[in-house]
Amino acid sequence: MYSVNEHDPVSLSTYKQVFYTNFNLRFKTVKKDTCKTCDRLTVSAASAEGEQKTLVQEEHNMHIQSAETAKKADEDLKRATHDATVETLTYDLLKVLSLPRIPTNIVYYKRQLSMFNLGVHSGSNNKGYFYVWMENEGGRGAQDIGSILF
Repeated sequence: MYSVNEHDPVSLSTYKQVFYTNFNLRFKTVKKDTCKTCDRLTVSAASAEGEQKTLVQEEHNMHIQSAETAKKADEDLKRATHDATVETLTYDLLKVLSLPRIPTNIVYYKRQLSMFNLGVHSGSNNKGYFYVWMENEGGRGAQDIGSILF
């Protein structure tokens, strides 16, 4: 008789059966994420008629073309790795972390110290840099971010 070792993987059909029957879970395909402008223009085009519909569709096409142009920025990132005269930087102001991290209900709603984190990725050397500061040292405004970059 076959004994199951704890390290033996189960088949996909067994995996699905357990999740579908025992846990009542389902798997769905990932839907394409759309922006607010795309959603607004799609709804406007569906409800518009005649010349108005044509104008909305043209605006939507221009918006899609703009998005495609932004996606081509990836070419600049690839170029920066090979061309010393080109540098690409991407910035991301990450989630604010409240300190101390205490999930207790009473303490959670009391005033906490905020920690900010700015991530910068350099395309030429494919490295990430992070700048962390507390709210008493500065905020998240344009001047604060500019000072960090400087």
